[in-house]
Amino acid sequence: MSKNNDVSSVSSAEKAQFEARNIENNAQALEEVEFSAEEERRLVRRIDWRLIPFLSLLYLVSFLDRVNIGQARLDGLERDLNLTSREYQICLTVFFATYVAFETVTNHLLKMYRPSIGIPIMMIAWSIVMTLMGIVQNYAGLLATRIFLGLAECGLFPGVVFFLTLWYRRREQTFRIAILFSGATLAGAFGGLLAWAIGFMGRVGDDGVGGLEGWRWIFILEGLATFLIGVAGIWLVHDFPAEARFLSERERTFVLDRLRKDQGVAASGEFTWSQVTAALKDYKTWVFSIMYFCAGSVLYSTSLFAPTIIAALGTWTRPQAQLLSVPPYVLAFICTVGAAIYSDRTGRRAIVNIITMSVASLGFIFLLAVPVRYSGPRLFAVFLCVAGVAPSISTTLAFAGGSFGPVYKRATAMGIIMSFGNCGGIVSSWSFPAADSPKYTMGHSICLSLCLLNVITSGIMWYTLSRENARRDAKFGKVEGETFGEGRAEEDAVALKRRLGLEHLSEQQIVELGDGHPQFRYLY
Repeated sequence: MSKNNDVSSVSSAEKAQFEARNIENNAQALEEVEFSAEEERRLVRRIDWRLIPFLSLLYLVSFLDRVNIGQARLDGLERDLNLTSREYQICLTVFFATYVAFETVTNHLLKMYRPSIGIPIMMIAWSIVMTLMGIVQNYAGLLATRIFLGLAECGLFPGVVFFLTLWYRRREQTFRIAILFSGATLAGAFGGLLAWAIGFMGRVGDDGVGGLEGWRWIFILEGLATFLIGVAGIWLVHDFPAEARFLSERERTFVLDRLRKDQGVAASGEFTWSQVTAALKDYKTWVFSIMYFCAGSVLYSTSLFAPTIIAALGTWTRPQAQLLSVPPYVLAFICTVGAAIYSDRTGRRAIVNIITMSVASLGFIFLLAVPVRYSGPRLFAVFLCVAGVAPSISTTLAFAGGSFGPVYKRATAMGIIMSFGNCGGIVSSWSFPAADSPKYTMGHSICLSLCLLNVITSGIMWYTLSRENARRDAKFGKVEGETFGEGRAEEDAVALKRRLGLEHLSEQQIVELGDGHPQFRYLY
């Protein structure tokens, strides 16, 4: 009994310590910590090396494991399991059904509990499911494993993006999220290479290595690799800034100070149902959801069906088609990182979406207009499509992540937005039926429409957020040179509250204002 009480008290103490370090309760301590510009650069660089490489690797294997079924299809999965085209599409769809259903819930769980525990558990769970996909014998077995794969994977990407918004200032987020998302573009490149190499295991002897077809080895080997990475994550995944063990107390305080100055009350707050309700009532949640749905649908379409589309462009063999799917994703990786650097340096989000999705639109117009017999121009169009949509994913997520607060309103909004985005996987699963080969008019038309809708919603957010910033500047004054909770040189706390119209609110009510705080300004 005593031992159980000790465990309970430790857990409560840890939670109390985390809440005590919340940004809004640390103003006095934060004022005592000063870093030179060089010290800050070194600290951010160290945080980058501790967080970004391994998290990017996690998302690479996550995305690879969810879309490698497209490469397995080229290697005979449908034939060996006697699947119809409709059954294959259903197997694609059910993954996204469970993925979307539990995505928002896992975002909250990751905030409430430690990422260093939750993320490795998720990875180990889906690695086991992925490995089992390599031994399924029929449609029912493949369907069941895809259902559980979506359930196991659903928390990783939304959780990690949310996690990064609690480590970095808003003008630092797009580049980091882009590096993270580059795992998806690299998965598209490496997926083709790996499938090409692993596929030879199914062509050794009469029955393949171990008597297994090549597509089975794709699932088994990639599942085993994910398991090993998941185990390593127990030591390599870190927690939120207030709990990060690789930082000193002084460094932890300074990191929280940076967030306070950049995001203020939008980066703080305890869980209340009112924050969940606020996210549901905020129009930005739904506009960003449509924006990300469009980008996600096109991304999944290109990822799941690019090998099939490329194979239909000419008379290439299956291994050649797998290799030809690599170069477009290499270009997508370069475009994603380049667009992110520009977006963070300028604070521009909407214009990046508008430009990149216009490029993707041009690619789909080419695919619709150019006759099938011209394989060269159509392959070039695939480059435009993949390279255009990829930057929009990270830009949209950073755009949305920096537009909500307090922290649980952000968690709810980001969960909803990402759930909508992954509903795009359901749309993409049915957009390219085998009967439409080789032209795929319906699929390319849907993708073109979604690209244009993404451009429109980006323009809407550009207009509305710029107007809101201008309104706050006119009413409360510009915030250049100010940080949250700190006014001009001649102002004390009482005068600041009076100028901002907050004198009638309690501290908790001020925190719950989040992105509605008079000193908050949007990046658009």
